[in-house]
Amino acid sequence: MPRIDFGLWLDVGLPSQTLASRLEELAPLLAAAEEAGFGSVWVGEAWPRGPREWHQQIPSLPLLAALASLTPLRLGTGVLLLPAWSPLNLAYQAAALDQLSGGRLTLGVGSGMPDLRERFGVARERLGERLDETIVLLKSLWAGAPGFSGRLLSAPGPIAPLPVQPGGPPVLPGGRVERALKRAALLGDGWYAATTYPLPLIERLATRYRALCAGAGRPAGAVTANRFFAVAGSREEAERAAEPYRAALDEHYGVPPETHEDVYLVGDPEHVNRLLEGYAAAGVTQIAARVAPAGLPVQQAVRTVRLLGREVVPAWR
Repeated sequence: MPRIDFGLWLDVGLPSQTLASRLEELAPLLAAAEEAGFGSVWVGEAWPRGPREWHQQIPSLPLLAALASLTPLRLGTGVLLLPAWSPLNLAYQAAALDQLSGGRLTLGVGSGMPDLRERFGVARERLGERLDETIVLLKSLWAGAPGFSGRLLSAPGPIAPLPVQPGGPPVLPGGRVERALKRAALLGDGWYAATTYPLPLIERLATRYRALCAGAGRPAGAVTANRFFAVAGSREEAERAAEPYRAALDEHYGVPPETHEDVYLVGDPEHVNRLLEGYAAAGVTQIAARVAPAGLPVQQAVRTVRLLGREVVPAWR
């Protein structure tokens, strides 16, 4: 059976709580993920203008810096939005976080929505080229280059301290268009699939990603999928417990109900293992389990993680 590595994807930040109190509330979930055999913890990123009723994320690297001292799990961004970051500043901050965490950082990266790009002054024209050059710039500076000069970006170097990981943290570009898949295959270390990508789309894109890697003579990296999980003793119990929070995800992301089983993993452990067979067949090698979205109670999320640890994770090692 193919191997799938499991990580925990954290929804951090609710309007009724400070970030410090939310991290304290999530501590049992982090502990449960470690006990369940998860290997990583992932956070998303947003740059909100004000409180959100549903949930709010913050810039990801400060959050991961806080998590670095709370858990031994590997740390990942799913995803960091490149247009919001100065490339040189990002090179420094990611290198420092890799040092703080003892070489545990992975950067999933994406382009964000048009309103974010407009807010940070990144034009749509030549966006793909800018994203490509950002990754090349990061990897060059992390490898100790004296500087970087490209068609759109330049940065004086070198930087210090360098990351602990030789050459810097792995970079997993996301995206569903051909340019994004080429970026992942030619410049990245894997490919990242978003929460809302249905499984048939993931399979098609992962197949194309691997073909592009093969054509370039590069080994394919991790194919990582971000998925909502809700697991209970019976499928009916899991469905009832998940429904209000899955409905919030549906509304927020525009997920049609007929695609639920292609987007969410909800059920008893046996059913979830059957669903995971489709991900393994699609070439997914790593899943970031999103277990506490939209205000879902932490103890309910802990029960899901513990069931995954007992009856799901061992089947995919």
